Amino acid sequence: MQEVLQSKPFLAVHCRRTDFLRAREATTPSVEAVAEQLELALADFGLQQVYIATDAPDDLREVLRSQVRTGRIFFLEDLNDLGADSRLEGELAAIEMWIAARATAFIGTQESRFTMHIQTERSWLGKSVETSNR
Repeated sequence: MQEVLQSKPFLAVHCRRTDFLRAREATTPSVEAVAEQLELALADFGLQQVYIATDAPDDLREVLRSQVRTGRIFFLEDLNDLGADSRLEGELAAIEMWIAARATAFIGTQESRFTMHIQTERSWLGKSVETSNR
């Protein structure tokens, strides 16, 4: 992780898709809205890179990579040193929560328990509410 993010400050984002696109249509933003929010957050926090924890298919990843121009975007599969191919799904979720909790700033998905757990861990780590509840 340090190699990919180069030990520099970063924004972490939890972008829940799959079932939320159906079950929570009203509160799940479009891909274009997500890209716009990422641009704004990167500028607001003065950051140049973002780690995105998501359950979205590859097409969303490619759209975000093409639409977000302010910073570099990373996903779990970009972090080669984690051995993601040989890990269980629950282990990967724990890794993503660990990464997001330690980010300079965090944006989550409304009504998501995964986001709530990240925000809780950020509070235990002494991260401010202003950088955790956007």
